[in-house]
Amino acid sequence: MELLTSCAVPFSAKDMKHRIGFLLHKADLHSDQGAGNIGLPAFATFLKSEFSEENIEFWMVCEDYKKMAPHESLAAKANDIYDKYVAVNSPREVNLDSATREETRKNLQIAGPSCFEEAQKKIFLLMEKDSYRRFLNSKLFLDMTQSARNECLLTDNINPFHIYL
Repeated sequence: MELLTSCAVPFSAKDMKHRIGFLLHKADLHSDQGAGNIGLPAFATFLKSEFSEENIEFWMVCEDYKKMAPHESLAAKANDIYDKYVAVNSPREVNLDSATREETRKNLQIAGPSCFEEAQKKIFLLMEKDSYRRFLNSKLFLDMTQSARNECLLTDNINPFHIYL
């Protein structure tokens, strides 16, 4: 069964369960441009309500770090990120196993664009398997998708009784 709509709002159960990768790996991930890009801010708001916003913050900081020009101070920025998110008892400590934490600490010696790659991957998987699933069932997400669905139906004059093939 496929949904017919010109809106970019997922309606099918399969679409609703899209991986968090779609949300996080879009171009201009956290730009404030475009009112249609509400998924990431909504997810960040949800994480804040669960007292785990450090995960999305860390992921976004790592994305910014990878995009830094080589002439910028990668080593200083890498140390700042490590001290804020990765080090044990850091102010915004993310949940990493000791092996990943140690690997990341060693990577600081090189401070290349990929020095947080493994830690970022672990946090991504943690969010995907835990927080994102709860987000998809949260009142925030359900209200947001219902509102978008209603708007889509109104603006596209779609008969809600004839939207499935």
